[in-house]
Amino acid sequence: MTVPRIIELATRIAAYITRFVCRNGFSLANNTDQPMYDFVSEHLERSRRLANIMVGDSQGFVCVALARKFHSIFFIVQDLECVVTECSKNAPSDASSQIFFMAHDFLTPQPIYGADVYFFRWIFHNWSDKYCIKILRNLILALKPGAKIINAKERELEDWAELFRSADERFELQEPIQPPGSHHSIMVVLWNGP
Repeated sequence: MTVPRIIELATRIAAYITRFVCRNGFSLANNTDQPMYDFVSEHLERSRRLANIMVGDSQGFVCVALARKFHSIFFIVQDLECVVTECSKNAPSDASSQIFFMAHDFLTPQPIYGADVYFFRWIFHNWSDKYCIKILRNLILALKPGAKIINAKERELEDWAELFRSADERFELQEPIQPPGSHHSIMVVLWNGP
């Protein structure tokens, strides 16, 4: 699969991943109070350029759940080559046509440029600050102004703020959100760079 094709597919899935992460995740990513379908129907040109990337999602559990609910959505899951090779063989048949696996080591530069959201699921808790900063810096060249980084809250808020500041001062930590009934919080970081 070519990079332009991957980008094209990524632009079709952005709103759905953020919607799964948090009931109002789409609203956060698109700076709107409107429900996703209302916003998309009124801003078709915007919906065509939305993009989300699932980084380090292993078997794509989040994407599988979304694919089963939203049959017209495609997903890109990034993980190490050995992981995605095996997972792509074992993707549930009812979702396999919607989920694309892409080999990517997040300790190297992000190959997908210009996505609206990069979703890191259970990544930063396993790495020291030194490597978390490297992961974030490897993302910077791919970020466009206003891009968002979403991940589960795996550290204390001030620890997160310091980690992102250490990677680059242009990262701006937004207020974390804890969906009702969830044990996890969702943290959104805004990229304020060029």
